[in-house]
Parts: sequence; structure tokens; C-alpha cells
Amino acid sequence: MRATRSRKGAPTKSDPQTADPPSTTVKQLGAKVANPPHIFVLPRNASPDARIITIDQETDDKTGEASSRRFFVCPKKGFYEFTKIAAPKRACRSWLLTPDLEAQAAEEEEKEKSINVSSEDTSAESDRDGYVLSSPDFYLATPIDPLFILISVSGVLWTAEMPTRPEYLDLEDRMRTLKTQSPHLRQMLESGASGNLEKMLKDRMACCCKALTMGGGGESDNGEEEPEVLYTPDIESLAKVLLQKAKKMVDAGLPASMEDRFVAQSLITPIQSVRREESDGSVATENQDPVVEAEQPGVKSEAMSKTTTPAPAVSTSLNSTDEKIVRLLRIRTALTYMLKSYVRETLRSSLEKIYAQSSTTAIIDFQPLDQHLSHIAKLKAEAQALRSISDNVSRKRAAMDDEEMLDKQEAKKRKKEEEESKKKNMSHGIKKLMKADTSGMKKMSSFFTKMPAKEAN
Repeated sequence: MRATRSRKGAPTKSDPQTADPPSTTVKQLGAKVANPPHIFVLPRNASPDARIITIDQETDDKTGEASSRRFFVCPKKGFYEFTKIAAPKRACRSWLLTPDLEAQAAEEEEKEKSINVSSEDTSAESDRDGYVLSSPDFYLATPIDPLFILISVSGVLWTAEMPTRPEYLDLEDRMRTLKTQSPHLRQMLESGASGNLEKMLKDRMACCCKALTMGGGGESDNGEEEPEVLYTPDIESLAKVLLQKAKKMVDAGLPASMEDRFVAQSLITPIQSVRREESDGSVATENQDPVVEAEQPGVKSEAMSKTTTPAPAVSTSLNSTDEKIVRLLRIRTALTYMLKSYVRETLRSSLEKIYAQSSTTAIIDFQPLDQHLSHIAKLKAEAQALRSISDNVSRKRAAMDDEEMLDKQEAKKRKKEEEESKKKNMSHGIKKLMKADTSGMKKMSSFFTKMPAKEAN
């Protein structure tokens, strides 16, 4: 009989192991858009009449190019600037934006119930697609004082030339200049839905101006003649307003990064310690500091074999520093931030001259802070000079130690070479005798010793 091999039957579709895998549909992303949209985080409960507007600002003093910024303006909440929140460039992140399907379904349901439903209203397939933003940045709307907008627009308060005698004008005339520079803002102010925006702008103008009252301004509602008030910008009034803002920033607390970098780091003083000389010639320092270290003045090192008693280290921190000095430094830090962020260079230089005054009539006296910072700078310079001298001495001593080590190595090498040379000059018999076992044998010198004398009878 011939043995036959049975064959397996063809796989059936009901068999889960042999069934075809389910097909998956991969959706390709669309082409990259040249001008992608941006993400803006706006304040909650803003007015429906709020708008994002563009305001042309002063020409840059360095580049000579006119700049413009966007602001979020709400008739109820006021003015907001946009702060860009950017992720690190090394972070591979993106935004995945998807529509609110539940809200869209409810909206479509409402539309279907209505009588007049067009084909465009019922087709919302395109709104169901998501959107991918390759850039993870977004813009956050943060409140801003309109005063910074007013001083940045040319001709509203100060011009780029900073005239020594600015003219007196009515607030309405200055508002017209502002509207001319910003058509978007003029459209909002003239729309009737501006609310208290115009009043807010006029109040911020008046806070940094000198007022001049003149008669014959016009009649009031009760028929009485109202005086006309003219305003001219005053740089000292602006300096006082910014100073009050800086004090509020300090009272609320500076950001941790600003506090550490510009306040704590600036008030660090070198640690003073006494250098001691060990008996072996090495130099040791008590209470070493990784940043700077200085030798205690008035103490001299004695003999190499004598060890001096270390004095306690002296360091300065924010707790031991005068609170007045710390507060002045915080106020200056806040002022510097505002001036460099919101004030152009020509106007900033005039404000810095006012803050630098040290007379009794100055709005703030930074002289104690300047004296303390100069004292810290002097201590750091002295500590750095002493450290340079110490480094030179250490390098010289290290070089001497290296020379001694080389001498020892050379002496050891010469001794080894001499021993090897002696071994080479030995005869073959002597080498065998040196290998012989002489344990238990008397030495040759023992046979040549003198015999003890005999005693006489």
C-alpha cells in the first residue's frame, strides 16, 4: 500500500486566524499653509463690541522704521496688550485644534427646526475637520495702562524731538491726533459703543500733564460759563506716575526670575576668610566660596610650621542687608523694566536723568543704593586680585612639587639600573652559588674565629 499525505483544506472566512486583517484608512495632512492662523487667549466676559486693533507707534530711534502693535480693546474692560508665550525651540510641540462637535450638533439641530434652512447652513462637513499648528506659540491678552499707548504715539503728548517748550492744547485736540495715528481706534471711539474708552484716555493724558485754566471755555448745562483747561505734557509728572507704578510692582512682588537675577545676585558680597599655611607647605582656606573669596585684612601668615586660627566667615545676604537698600534696588529694577519695555529711547533718557538726581527735591534718592553697590564692587575687585595672587602661588608650588617628584623617580631609576648592571657582570659560578640553599650551614667566617684561651693549671 502507498502512504499518502493528507492536505489541509482551504481556510474559511469564519476562521479568525486565517481571516484577512481589517483595512485601515490613513488620512494625509494637507499642504502647509504659508500664513497660518494664530491662537489668542482673550479675557473672559468681554464685550461683543471688543476688537483687536492696530496702533502705529513712534519711529524706532535706532532703525528709523515705524513700528505698530496690536491691542485688544474692550469698551467695558479697557486696553490689553498681547504677550507672546513661546515654547523652547528644542521642544517638538504643536497645537491640534478640533471643533466642538456637541455644540455643532446642537446648532445644526436648531437650524433644522427653523423654517428657512439653506443648503449652506446644513452642510458643515468642512467645520468637522481639525487643524494642526506646527508652532506651539500663542498670544495672551494682558491688561495695560493706556498711558503707555499715549506716550508711544507720536504727537499725542511728546514728539520724537522732545521740545523744551511743549504747547498747551485741549484734550480734544490731542485726541484728534491719536485718532489720526490709529484709524482702528478712531473707528471704535466714533462707533457709539466705546463706552468709557475716551474718558479713560483723557484721564491718563491729564495725569502726566500740567493744566492751565483759561476763561471763556463755553457754557455748561446750567447756563454758567465753564473755564477752558489746556494741557501740556510734563516729564516730571510722568516720572512720578511711573515711580508709583514701580512701587506697586514691588509691593505685589517681583517675579522670581527678576528677583534672583537683578536683586539677589547684585547684593552678593565676597566671603572673607583667613588663609592658613600647613606644615607641609600646602595652603588651605577656611570657608571657601565658589564665587569669590578674600583674605581677612590685617592678618599676616606666620612661619610655615605654624597654623593660624581661622576667623569666622563674613557674608552678606538679603536678610542682613538694609531693607531700605533692597527696596531701592527692587524699585530701580521695576523702573528699568518699564522704561526699556514701553518708553522710547529719547524719552527714556530724560526720565533716567530725573531718577538720577540726588538732591533733597528729587522724587526718589538712589544715592544710598549707589554707594552700597560701589562698595560691593570694590570688595569684589579686591577679592579677585587676592585670588589671582593665590592662584599664582598655588601654580608655583605645584610646579615645585612636580620637580621633586621627577627627582625621586630619576634616583629610583638610576638605582635600578646599577643593580641590573651588577647582575650582568657576575660570573656563572657566583650566580649558581647565590642560588644554592645555604640554610643550616655555617658561614665561612665562623672557621676563622680565634680559639678561646686555655686556663692555666
